[in-house]
Amino acid sequence: MIISAASDYRAAAQRILPPFLFHYMDGGAYSEYTLRRNVEDLSEVALRQRILKNMSDLSLETTLFNEKLSMPVALAPVGLCGMYARRGEVQAAKAADAHGIPFTLSTVSVCPIEEVAPAIKRPMWFQLYVLRDRGFMRNALERAKAAGCSTLVFTVDMPTPGARYRDAHSGMSGPKRGNAPLLASGDTSAMGVGCGPERSST
Repeated sequence: MIISAASDYRAAAQRILPPFLFHYMDGGAYSEYTLRRNVEDLSEVALRQRILKNMSDLSLETTLFNEKLSMPVALAPVGLCGMYARRGEVQAAKAADAHGIPFTLSTVSVCPIEEVAPAIKRPMWFQLYVLRDRGFMRNALERAKAAGCSTLVFTVDMPTPGARYRDAHSGMSGPKRGNAPLLASGDTSAMGVGCGPERSST
């Protein structure tokens, strides 16, 4: 498949990933009205054209939270990233690091923070949900601090999990369904996903 536009990545993911994983990544909560609005709002953003300007000294570099970035962009947290490709969080972190932007590790990552942090040169960010289980939160914060995370990204707008209809239909969530049968039916082992030891190419 030829990748020539951002939409091609979505089409490729839909073709390659098991349905339950694709819909988890591609979908939103309830009727996905907010998701559609977000996409529509982003499409309304226009760049102001500047012509007859000196283009010899252009730079997108900026500083955010006392960190120098190559551009005003950060890789947002993506849950279960290690399910989409082997050591997915590590691969994403390395890609962000190579381009001089921060990587944000999700609370629900597959690869542990202790594996991702040493794989990159710059400190990564860590995303944490505000949960009732304060013991879990305390442990997560201690691990993030020990791993050298420079920025904490709190998710505070989810007091209760939203009902994700697509996930219910695909079997990713819902009563009487566990993840083990899904992993087996999705045959993710054949795809080489997860966060096992990194295999040598030789």
